[in-house]
Amino acid sequence: MWMGFKGKVACPYCGSKELRKKTTFIRKIQHESIGVRRSEIHLKSHKYLCKNCGRYFNQRFPGILKWQRATEAFRREIFEKHHMGISQVDLARSSNIGAATV
Repeated sequence: MWMGFKGKVACPYCGSKELRKKTTFIRKIQHESIGVRRSEIHLKSHKYLCKNCGRYFNQRFPGILKWQRATEAFRREIFEKHHMGISQVDLARSSNIGAATV
Protein backbone atom coordinates (compact mmCIF):
# COMPACT_ATOMS: atom_id res chain seq x y z
CA MET A 1 0.00 0.00 0.00
CA TRP A 2 1.32 3.47 -0.82
CA MET A 3 0.56 6.98 0.42
CA GLY A 4 0.45 10.26 -1.43
CA PHE A 5 1.50 13.76 -0.36
CA LYS A 6 -1.25 16.40 -0.19
CA GLY A 7 0.95 19.49 0.28
CA LYS A 8 1.68 22.17 -2.30
CA VAL A 9 4.59 21.50 -4.66
CA ALA A 10 6.80 24.31 -5.94
CA CYS A 11 9.94 24.38 -8.05
CA PRO A 12 13.00 24.16 -5.73
CA TYR A 13 15.01 26.32 -8.16
CA CYS A 14 12.74 29.30 -8.89
CA GLY A 15 9.78 28.77 -6.52
CA SER A 16 7.19 28.71 -9.31
CA LYS A 17 3.97 26.75 -8.88
CA GLU A 18 3.41 26.43 -12.65
CA LEU A 19 4.38 22.78 -13.04
CA ARG A 20 3.69 19.90 -15.37
CA LYS A 21 3.68 16.28 -14.14
CA LYS A 22 5.92 14.12 -16.28
CA THR A 23 5.82 10.71 -14.58
CA THR A 24 4.77 8.95 -11.38
CA PHE A 25 6.81 6.47 -9.37
CA ILE A 26 6.87 4.87 -5.92
CA ARG A 27 9.67 5.77 -3.45
CA LYS A 28 10.47 3.21 -0.75
CA ILE A 29 11.70 4.94 2.38
CA GLN A 30 12.95 3.27 5.59
CA HIS A 31 11.25 4.63 8.69
CA GLU A 32 11.47 4.21 12.48
CA SER A 33 11.03 0.76 13.94
CA ILE A 34 7.73 -0.12 15.55
CA GLY A 35 8.82 -2.24 18.50
CA VAL A 36 11.25 -4.73 16.98
CA ARG A 37 9.65 -4.63 13.53
CA ARG A 38 11.20 -2.50 10.79
CA SER A 39 8.87 -0.22 8.88
CA GLU A 40 9.02 1.09 5.34
CA ILE A 41 6.95 3.89 3.80
CA HIS A 42 5.86 3.68 0.16
CA LEU A 43 5.28 7.18 -1.21
CA LYS A 44 3.69 7.99 -4.54
CA SER A 45 6.00 10.60 -6.03
CA HIS A 46 6.10 12.64 -9.24
CA LYS A 47 8.69 14.04 -11.59
CA TYR A 48 7.85 17.61 -12.60
CA LEU A 49 8.78 20.09 -15.30
CA CYS A 50 8.78 23.73 -14.23
CA LYS A 51 7.09 25.83 -16.92
CA ASN A 52 8.83 28.95 -15.64
CA CYS A 53 12.54 27.96 -15.62
CA GLY A 54 12.29 24.77 -17.73
CA ARG A 55 14.07 22.52 -15.20
CA TYR A 56 13.07 19.01 -14.17
CA PHE A 57 12.93 17.84 -10.56
CA ASN A 58 11.53 15.04 -8.43
CA GLN A 59 9.02 15.80 -5.71
CA ARG A 60 10.55 16.45 -2.29
CA PHE A 61 9.01 15.44 1.02
CA PRO A 62 9.39 17.01 4.47
CA GLY A 63 11.58 14.89 6.78
CA ILE A 64 13.41 13.19 3.88
CA LEU A 65 16.55 14.83 2.53
CA LYS A 66 17.39 14.88 -1.17
CA TRP A 67 18.95 11.60 -2.40
CA GLN A 68 18.13 9.81 0.88
CA ARG A 69 16.24 6.52 1.23
CA ALA A 70 15.53 6.93 4.95
CA THR A 71 13.62 9.44 7.05
CA GLU A 72 15.41 11.69 9.51
CA ALA A 73 13.66 9.80 12.32
CA PHE A 74 15.22 6.51 11.12
CA ARG A 75 18.66 8.11 10.91
CA ARG A 76 18.26 9.49 14.45
CA GLU A 77 17.18 6.06 15.72
CA ILE A 78 20.30 4.41 14.23
CA PHE A 79 22.53 7.13 15.70
CA GLU A 80 21.05 6.71 19.17
CA LYS A 81 21.40 2.91 19.10
CA HIS A 82 25.03 3.18 17.99
CA HIS A 83 25.73 5.86 20.60
CA MET A 84 24.31 3.54 23.30
CA GLY A 85 26.87 0.87 22.41
CA ILE A 86 25.39 -1.37 19.69
CA SER A 87 28.12 -2.18 17.18
CA GLN A 88 28.06 -1.13 13.54
CA VAL A 89 27.92 -4.74 12.36
CA ASP A 90 24.94 -5.60 14.57
CA LEU A 91 23.05 -2.45 13.54
CA ALA A 92 23.80 -3.11 9.87
CA ARG A 93 22.44 -6.66 10.11
CA SER A 94 19.27 -5.71 11.99
CA SER A 95 18.50 -2.61 9.89
CA ASN A 96 19.46 -3.94 6.43
CA ILE A 97 21.94 -1.13 5.83
CA GLY A 98 25.68 -1.18 5.24
CA ALA A 99 28.09 -1.01 8.18
CA ALA A 100 29.69 2.09 6.65
CA THR A 101 26.28 3.78 6.58
CA VAL A 102 25.95 3.37 10.35
